[in-house]
Amino acid sequence: MCKKFVVFLLSVIYSVSAVSVPFIKKCEPSDSKCVLFNTVNTIPLFGAGIPELDVEPLDPLYIGKVDASTPNLKLVVDDLKVEGLKDCQVLSIEHDKANLKIYLNIECTVDLYGKYDMDGQLLILKLQGNGNAHFKLRNTQFNVICEHNEKIGKDGKIHYNIKNTKYTYDLKGKVDIELENLLQGNEVLAAAAREVFTTNANIIAEEIAPKFIKAVVDKIVKNVNNFFHAAAVEDIEIV
Repeated sequence: MCKKFVVFLLSVIYSVSAVSVPFIKKCEPSDSKCVLFNTVNTIPLFGAGIPELDVEPLDPLYIGKVDASTPNLKLVVDDLKVEGLKDCQVLSIEHDKANLKIYLNIECTVDLYGKYDMDGQLLILKLQGNGNAHFKLRNTQFNVICEHNEKIGKDGKIHYNIKNTKYTYDLKGKVDIELENLLQGNEVLAAAAREVFTTNANIIAEEIAPKFIKAVVDKIVKNVNNFFHAAAVEDIEIV
């Protein structure tokens, strides 16, 4: 009886610790071409989600509420949804294993949808409104540095763990901003405001985008960390 229990226990432990990542081509961390190949192949899979590796679907990505208010403007968006992340283009990636850092340069075009509530001043405009919102950020380039360490997982193997992420971004493409029911439906004033939005959308986005982008980056990093915690280093690279 005791022997059967031990066999059962070992089978459970093995099934929990055994992780399959067939979409990863094992390579040396210093092999940038191979690391780039893996990253490009993995992004669409992250978009669809990999539940067995605790990676939730990232396209569309559901965030919930984001408070993007500034000193002069109240701007809160609820039910925020982000589309387009699965189509991000990796421009370069480098894994500096000696210094435990990953350098990533990536370009994305994304659509953000939600329910906005706005009141205050933006540029020269006094604005108020609430309703559906749509922001389109085209060809936004991100330079990301992920600092990581190595930890022993529940499977007894070494896993990567992202402990800090730094990034900068550049809104290289044209930004679109659409806000329904702006100025409580006063169409004359709303039309004038939309004209200002069209002409100055990128300038406006520079002011209000940082908290939206942080919310998106934080959610992505959380899921990348979940992947690292599920897949041991030996499962994803040559050690």
